[in-house]
Amino acid sequence: MKNNMTKIHTTDVVLKEESPTDYSKSVSLEDWEAKEKTERKTFKGKIKYMYEDYFYYPAYRFIHKIMDIPDGLIAFYQRGKRGYADQDCWGIDWYLSDIVPKMLRTMIDRKKHGGNSYPGYSKGGKTYKEWHETVKKIAKGFEAHRDLYDLDYYVIGKDAQNRKKEKEFSLIEKQGIKLFTKWFGHLWD
Repeated sequence: MKNNMTKIHTTDVVLKEESPTDYSKSVSLEDWEAKEKTERKTFKGKIKYMYEDYFYYPAYRFIHKIMDIPDGLIAFYQRGKRGYADQDCWGIDWYLSDIVPKMLRTMIDRKKHGGNSYPGYSKGGKTYKEWHETVKKIAKGFEAHRDLYDLDYYVIGKDAQNRKKEKEFSLIEKQGIKLFTKWFGHLWD
């Protein structure tokens, strides 16, 4: 039986010269920003970015805000019925780092809630004022977790100031979570 397979011939691929808008070849954020900046100076770039900045992205955001209304209503219903929404489970750490500090500050605020949260002398011998400072440190720990997310991770490691902030936020976060686990059973009013 004759073999019906045909021989495949390879052709030479001609590589395009790198254009100023070829962002896939950018090594770092600075390279990408420099290429965009040079592109914005050209006539074609001015037209492109004017369209994107003043029409496309505002329209895109507006349409997606409208499209998010049903999801927001579903989340509102789910939080009312069971205390959390499906979308909260996508980033539990992010959700808790938003809601726990607010809850803790409300718990110790005398004007809003009475502020009678106090574990007494049963564990650690804290005074009323020391206890409120501990609760504030716990809240700051959860907020530091969110601040770590907000740092610009493209430049962490390159910039000494961001490395310092990262270490500071990490230390505050670890201290707050440690206090949270220690005093978890006493976070009631």
